Amino acid sequence: MKLVQEHQKVSQLKRMRAAVLEGDWVEVEKLSAKRASGGANDQQQHRSFLYAIYREQYLELLEGGEYHKARIDSPLSNRPPSQIDPPLGAHS
Repeated sequence: MKLVQEHQKVSQLKRMRAAVLEGDWVEVEKLSAKRASGGANDQQQHRSFLYAIYREQYLELLEGGEYHKARIDSPLSNRPPSQIDPPLGAHS
């Protein structure tokens, strides 16, 4: 049973890695939600991870010259401040 769970975990991480490298942010967010199990520490790690993903998505839009889309479509622009505040100890 534990071996099956480990295999599923590795498979999910591989899918997440591929989604990050492809810039498939919807898939990354969906896969990361599956990994957040509910504990306080897990929730903080999940928020920190999402912040990093949203920041990368935003920066890629800016780098591509899609300024309007970065402002309008960025997950950071549609989230309440409690969900986008940088995690403790985060540096720009």
